[in-house]
Amino acid sequence: DNDGALDNDDDFPRNPNEQNDLDGDGIGDNSDPDDDGDDWLDITELICLRGLDGVANTADDGYGDPMSSSVTPVDNESTESLQGGPDGLCNSIDPDDDGDGYPDPLDPDNIQAHEDAFKWDHTEWHDANNDGMGDEGTPLTFMDNVKADPQPFAISVIALLGAIVVVRRTMGGDEDEFDDEADFTEEFLDDDELEDAIDEAFDEEDED
Repeated sequence: DNDGALDNDDDFPRNPNEQNDLDGDGIGDNSDPDDDGDDWLDITELICLRGLDGVANTADDGYGDPMSSSVTPVDNESTESLQGGPDGLCNSIDPDDDGDGYPDPLDPDNIQAHEDAFKWDHTEWHDANNDGMGDEGTPLTFMDNVKADPQPFAISVIALLGAIVVVRRTMGGDEDEFDDEADFTEEFLDDDELEDAIDEAFDEEDED
């Protein structure tokens, strides 16, 4: 075919537009959208390798080689996904690596409430108390909820204690009973975690 490649080295000796067939599928590499036959399009592998910013990164999620079937992009949904399988997007360009419906964080150091704190774990997405464990597998405790939004709790506690004192005094009682109430109230309010939560609540109110 006069394409510059000797017939012995030319997989298509009668086709001047093709010389090689890497995966042996009968389609020349110049025309084949998947040269290495790994079911990842060549263009996709190049994008996955370079990422959306065009900078090659193989450290954790940018991977792929259009000329090697043994080197494929990393797609967490191939093994882990609530949707049951790969979505055809490698991690470096996939907005939701694990396919759990929560987007990967734009800034891993400043994860927003709607973003996935565990982008490679389809069973977890939030970590409200920042203990490094997902809230699905490790539910929040009562004090976690108080710390997350302390103001309503602090107001309720103060109102409840005030109501108890008023009711007891209205109903009457001896001095020892009032002393017991005072001791209980002081002990309750001296709880370090509760005190911190109440202080935080009123600090937030002052800021507002």
